[in-house]
Amino acid sequence: MILYFSQTRKIAKLLIFISFFVLSGWQNIVQATEDEESYYKVVNIPKKDVLNIRQSPNHRSPKVGRIPRNEKCVMVIGMGYAPNENKWYQVDYRNTMGWVNARYLVWNPACY
Repeated sequence: MILYFSQTRKIAKLLIFISFFVLSGWQNIVQATEDEESYYKVVNIPKKDVLNIRQSPNHRSPKVGRIPRNEKCVMVIGMGYAPNENKWYQVDYRNTMGWVNARYLVWNPACY
């Protein structure tokens, strides 16, 4: 069973994955409030490629948008972990909300 509850970015979201008979699932889903938003820049993306924004924190989740490889100010509004995967950030990029793998973003204090 998968439960995904989403509202505006000012309100916390709930994302839970439950698997019976096996200990697995999304863990440590932490949502930022508007006061906790942070800005990050895109890194480690090959030339002529983009950073895909996904519907949920999973590399198999449908793509809902993309971020150019040279973007310097991506708003991160939450973070989470998927089973057997890396940390993911929830982003709001040009009115597209979704998830990106955290290995492709680093904090950028120059955006404040």
